[in-house]
Amino acid sequence: MSLATDLATRLRSRLDAGEWAAGERLPPVRELAVAEHVSVAVAGQAYALLGREGRIVARVGRGSYVARRRSGDDALVDLGPNRRPPAVSATLDLQERLAGARRSGSINLSAGVPEVDAEVAAAVATELEAVVREDGASLLGYGPPRGDPGLRRVVAATWARRGLTVDEDALLVTTSGQQAIDLAVRALVEPGDVVLCETPTYAGAIDSLMASRARIVPVPTDGEGLRVDRVEEALGQERVRLLFVNPTGNNATGVVLSDERRRALADLSARAGLVILEDDTGAELIHDGPVPAPVAAFEPEAPVLLVKSFAKTVVPGLRLGVIHAPAAFDRRILAAKLVADRYTSPPLARALARYLERPEAASHLERQRRAYGARRDAFLRSLERRLGGRATWVEPRAGFNLWLRLPERVSEEEIFSRALERGVIVSPGHVYVPPGVATNHLRLSFSTASAAEADRGVARLAAALGDATRGSRRRSFEADVAVV
Repeated sequence: MSLATDLATRLRSRLDAGEWAAGERLPPVRELAVAEHVSVAVAGQAYALLGREGRIVARVGRGSYVARRRSGDDALVDLGPNRRPPAVSATLDLQERLAGARRSGSINLSAGVPEVDAEVAAAVATELEAVVREDGASLLGYGPPRGDPGLRRVVAATWARRGLTVDEDALLVTTSGQQAIDLAVRALVEPGDVVLCETPTYAGAIDSLMASRARIVPVPTDGEGLRVDRVEEALGQERVRLLFVNPTGNNATGVVLSDERRRALADLSARAGLVILEDDTGAELIHDGPVPAPVAAFEPEAPVLLVKSFAKTVVPGLRLGVIHAPAAFDRRILAAKLVADRYTSPPLARALARYLERPEAASHLERQRRAYGARRDAFLRSLERRLGGRATWVEPRAGFNLWLRLPERVSEEEIFSRALERGVIVSPGHVYVPPGVATNHLRLSFSTASAAEADRGVARLAAALGDATRGSRRRSFEADVAVV
C-alpha cells in the first residue's frame, strides 16, 4: 500500500466517524503533511484519491472541503413503478411542451446546454475558413467512411493522456455523440434484448434504446455513481446484451463514478463478457480534481464501446463525435454509419482537429471548466439559502446539471407547471429515466444563466414549491373534512 493510499484510508475513517462535518473545510495540504508526518506531495495525492471517490471537493484557491452527502444521496431514484404511458421520446415531448409554454422574461434552468465561448467560436470559424480555402477541392468531396484522420489522431492522443491506448485507425468519427450512441445501439441491440441502463441518465440514450425496442432494465445510482453490485445481480437474473453508463458528469446528476467502482465495473465486464456502452462526453468539465480515466482504461480485455462528443467542450453546432469499439463490433458499427449518412462532414472534422491542436485550446477548456465550477458553487449557495430543508440534491462533480429530489407531498409534474407560471423553466425527472420508473425529481442546469439570474430562478422555483405545498395541505384538509 502506498503512503498516499494509507493516508487516504485513515482520512476516510475520520470522515466516516464524523470528525469533519459536511461542507467543512479540511486542513490545508501543508498542515496535513506536517500532522501526518508525510510529504506535501503524499498529502496532496491522498486528497486527490478522496476527491475521485466523491468524499471531498477541491475549491480552486480555497482548499478542500467535505462533500455534502445529503439525504438524497443514497438512492438518486427509487426504482418503483410509474403509470405514466411511455412516450416515443420524452425529450421531444418536453421540447414541445416548453415551446408552447415559454413566457417573456422566463429564466431557463432546464437547457443543459453549454454556453458558447466567443473566443472558441471565433477560433473554430477561423480554422473552418482556412481548411476550405487551403484544401476545399478535396474536403468538399466525399470523405473517408471513418472520418478525418487528423481528428482521430487528436482523440486517440487525448484518451492516451487519460490512461487509455486506442488505435486511431479503429476510431470512427460520427455526426454528434448522439449518433455514436445510436449507431452502437442499432448495431448491437435487437428488439426484446435486455439492456441495463444506469438510472437516471442521458435522455438521448434512453430514446435510442426505446427506438430499438429493447427491454430496458434500470440500474440504480447513488452519490458515487452506478451501483456495480446491482449490475452483477442483474447479470445473474437476465441475459444482458448491453449496459449503458455515463460515468463522468452523469447528464442528469453530475455524479462521477468513483475509481473503485470503475475498476469493479471493468473487471465485471471482462469476467462476464458484459458489453458496456460508455458515454465519455464532457468528462473534461470535472470541477474537482483530475479528469478520471474512462472505465475502458481499467481492464484492456473488457468489451467497452467508448463514445465522445465535442458539443460541451468546444461548440455544439459542429455536431461531431467519435466512437471506439472492440474489433468484434467495429465492422457492424461502421456498416450502420454507412447506412445512416455514409460519412461525417470532412471540413468540419478537419477544422475541429486543427482547433484542438492549437496551443490555446487547452486554456480555453480550463477557462470553461473554471467558469462552470464558479456557477455551480453559486448555484449550490442559492439552493441552500432558498430550498435548504425543503428539498434535497446531489452536489455535481462534473458538467452543469444537478438532480433535485422534491418533497413527497408534491409531484414533479405540478412543480413543473407551477414553475412555468412563476417564470422559471425546469426539467421533470421522468425525462431521464427509462419508461416505468417513477420519479419525483427535477434536473436543474446552471450552464447558461448568470449567478444572479440563476438565483432569481431558484427563488421562483422556491415560490412554486411553496404554492404546491400550500395546495397539497389544502387538498389534504378538504379530504379530511369530507371523511368527517
